[in-house]
Amino acid sequence: MKSFIIPIIIAFFIGGTGFPGLFALIIIPAILIISGGYSFLYWFMYRYRVEDRELHIRQGVLIKKQRYIQRSRVQSFDMSAGLLQRPFGLVKVKIETAGGGSEPDVELIALDRSEANRLKKKLLKKPQEEMVDEEVQTDDEALHEEPHTDEELVDQELDEVEEDWVEEEPEEKWVLGTKRLIVAGMTSGGVGLVLSAVVALVSQIDFLLPEQFYESTIGIALSLTMTLIAVIVVSIAIIAWVISIGITVIKYGQFQVEKRGTDIIVSRGLLERKQLTLKEHRITAVRMVSSILRQPFGYTTLYVESKGGGSAEEQQSTMLIPLIKRSEVEDVLAQFLPEFTFEEEYTLSRLPKRAKFRYMIRSVFPLLFVIVPIVYFFQPVGWYSLLLIIPGMLVGHWRHKHGGFYHDDQFVIMQWRLFNLNRVLIPKRRIQAADVVQSPIQRWRTLSTFSVSILSSLSGKSFEVYDLGEEDGQTLLAWFSKHHTQLDSNEKEDEPL
Repeated sequence: MKSFIIPIIIAFFIGGTGFPGLFALIIIPAILIISGGYSFLYWFMYRYRVEDRELHIRQGVLIKKQRYIQRSRVQSFDMSAGLLQRPFGLVKVKIETAGGGSEPDVELIALDRSEANRLKKKLLKKPQEEMVDEEVQTDDEALHEEPHTDEELVDQELDEVEEDWVEEEPEEKWVLGTKRLIVAGMTSGGVGLVLSAVVALVSQIDFLLPEQFYESTIGIALSLTMTLIAVIVVSIAIIAWVISIGITVIKYGQFQVEKRGTDIIVSRGLLERKQLTLKEHRITAVRMVSSILRQPFGYTTLYVESKGGGSAEEQQSTMLIPLIKRSEVEDVLAQFLPEFTFEEEYTLSRLPKRAKFRYMIRSVFPLLFVIVPIVYFFQPVGWYSLLLIIPGMLVGHWRHKHGGFYHDDQFVIMQWRLFNLNRVLIPKRRIQAADVVQSPIQRWRTLSTFSVSILSSLSGKSFEVYDLGEEDGQTLLAWFSKHHTQLDSNEKEDEPL
């Protein structure tokens, strides 16, 4: 079905260019037949199997391609059912490995749901399950000399085990209720995106409208009072707000998180049902993001960084929970990610006062690219644009006030903001590298920038806090260096003589 989309588009444009009817009657059907035939052969030649702890894939019609993916390298298993798959009881499967990049390593467009669950169990199998399977395989080999009916009985038993595994109750479960789903839509901040889409759409169809339409529209607009114009603008904003709520409800409807052993399963979506499976031990960091609209109500969004990377729409992260009270984060982490919980309360160390001026400069400097042209071209009224410096300084003060860090023997916590408030929790053993950087001005002000790197997507991910005290930066660097020195000494002690 997907292969016919491009030929239909080509036929649409050819038909609009006035080509002879005979050309359309011969060429277009030929394109459709060739495209459909090639797609059928591609489907027919596609093969995959899991054996010897590897996923083998063979595909291609003219150019044959074989892929071998070790099961231990599989980072995430994503199942989704879109509008094309759901009527047929099918799902789309995406399999990602470490270093897979922005695109999935394997994408199976249409699989039967039971087959997808079977493949999921084989690829995300636990070590203890491997031992059981080896015993089953040994018994199966012993039965090869038995009649064929015995082999069918063994297959039937294995299928029953797989079905039991799929239907078992989760150990932990978190559900986003209807109330919070609506609140998530109301505070999503998607109004700007909707308005941008409407403006872009109008700009593309303006050539279809007659000039009389514009003349009459301008005449009506000039005759309106300021009050009526304000009502129209507010109405458009409310409509865009309602549309953004609807988009959020469709995208995150029936959202739930389940934990089955070491697997964390995230399910969401009304029209397109998505299911993502993550391994608990592959999660390297937890990030909390609070937008401006959600901060006054104490809500935040919970993301996780995984070695397999994440989606592009979520900045290569994976959304664990779209909306949650900050006071509830600790309990949810104790349920699903106990490695990221704290035994006692902690307080962030704030940035030094001498760093406030640098934060203000960073916030005001971009505004100068707007202020200077306005002052130059629109004198004397343009001088009023200098008032924009005041909110810029307030934003800088705000960013400085909420920046901070914390560390203990096991964790480092970093907090920063531009407009959204970000806080990331990273276990010490998950950090790949730590750096302290000082510019000449920072050295003069005895400040520094501390950053850490973790495994996430293909290129990894870094987090940093600007302009903390020089002593604080060196303390954090020594804390991380001491950790790795201890690891190196332990490894040397474990080396055989």
